[in-house]
Amino acid sequence: MARGKTGQINSKVFFAKNHLLQKIGKNVQFHREKKKETRDQFATNAGLGKYFLYRIEFGNANPSIMTLKKIADYLGISIGKLIK
Repeated sequence: MARGKTGQINSKVFFAKNHLLQKIGKNVQFHREKKKETRDQFATNAGLGKYFLYRIEFGNANPSIMTLKKIADYLGISIGKLIK
């Protein structure tokens, strides 16, 4: 975790970021399951690495905006649906 003069602010940013990544992961997993695809199928079809998809779904990866666009395009949804 980043530390600065105001460790409390950095801590809040860390937890907000972590919460957002978990939310994105749950949304990706929800839409993947709605398509009735395994992680392996989805990763291959969406052009992602299997382990990277696993990390996204569990909130352990910070996907770039381009990766989110790739996922959203494959799902036929907006990026907004992945982050809300």
